[in-house]
Amino acid sequence: MSNLIPLQDDYTTQERVIVGLLNAGIAPLLNGDPGIGKTAWVRALAKKNNFFVIDILGARKDPAFVEGLPIVKHTDAEGKPLHMPYTITTKPDWFRDAVATALGGQVVDVDFAGQPVAGSERTYDGVFLFFDEFRATLEDVQASLLSFIEDRKLDGVNLPENVHIILAANPIETGANGQMLAGPLANRIAHIDFESPVENWLRLLGQGFGAENVTDAELAEFARGAAYLQNNQAGTGIVGSAVPSDPAKADGAWPSRRSWHKTFRGLAAVGNDRAARDGVILALVGEDAALAFKQWDETLNLPSFQEVIDGYDRLPWGEYTTDKVYAIIVMATNMATQENIGKVANVLVKVGDHHEGLAALQGRELLTRSRKLGMGTDAAMEIAKTLSNRFRDILSDASGVATPRRA
Repeated sequence: MSNLIPLQDDYTTQERVIVGLLNAGIAPLLNGDPGIGKTAWVRALAKKNNFFVIDILGARKDPAFVEGLPIVKHTDAEGKPLHMPYTITTKPDWFRDAVATALGGQVVDVDFAGQPVAGSERTYDGVFLFFDEFRATLEDVQASLLSFIEDRKLDGVNLPENVHIILAANPIETGANGQMLAGPLANRIAHIDFESPVENWLRLLGQGFGAENVTDAELAEFARGAAYLQNNQAGTGIVGSAVPSDPAKADGAWPSRRSWHKTFRGLAAVGNDRAARDGVILALVGEDAALAFKQWDETLNLPSFQEVIDGYDRLPWGEYTTDKVYAIIVMATNMATQENIGKVANVLVKVGDHHEGLAALQGRELLTRSRKLGMGTDAAMEIAKTLSNRFRDILSDASGVATPRRA
């Protein structure tokens, strides 16, 4: 297993810079406004590469959280009293978890009683130590982190090479308890003015941002939401800085990338209960944005995933609006499984008769999904052939399966 994170062809220049820094053992600090998608991007990168994310909030004020706690040993390994007690420093939980997971240890879910959940065991190819809200870190904690970030070791124990450190922070003027970084620490990290292009963020939204255990209901709402925001960007808070300049408005619900993501998760939880849907939207994005989305949402009337893959040849694709088509094919692509991915490819071919550009772009996403589903080369080639026979410009997928060019 390589300790390097692969540089994917579909990465933006900024993404390639960040991945390159990580592969070089350099910690990047992602600077960006609240809700722009920093955490979501890290989680999506982790899912794409089968990495485990350990979240560490910068607001922790105790240096012992970084350095560990001193413990005085009064007995030896056999329990016999020592003539000369000595002090050891325990490694913090996050450090021990990172090392154990990176070296192949299993991660398990636990229930409310702290007991392991049967069947939840899984292993990962690496770990992201994600220090969020980093500008809220006080100077004494920064001092504790200084040598750790630079040397990648704690009390003489090195981080495995497949553990990568990522930092994220809001600008000082918009972050809670934000402050300047100490010069020595700032000089040891890479500073990235994080930008997440709208198209890239919408694509990640449609995929659930790489979160584990995303439900079909959530994927359907994410696809629906991506379609709305794709075609109604003005006033939705997904472009540029979203924080209201009026403190009174900033104190309530307002639209941003983060609040829209929460909105669609909330909508999935309440289902088709119209009053509850209205309440969720209002509570998360505010009155103006909620009203605009509500008017659009009530007229969309999307078919279910099963209706799409079973009856794609009978649906009136030519009569659907562009945003409705977009919502349907994003949902179909991200809900595809090994058993039904061939049907989803046929859906895109049919949609291409009326919306060729949309269908061709989504075809690339479906080819990438075939790799994520662990399909064999022959099966992936069949999907590629189906799409290439309709879309001339789809020549290869992200997994390296060559797609024949149509003569």
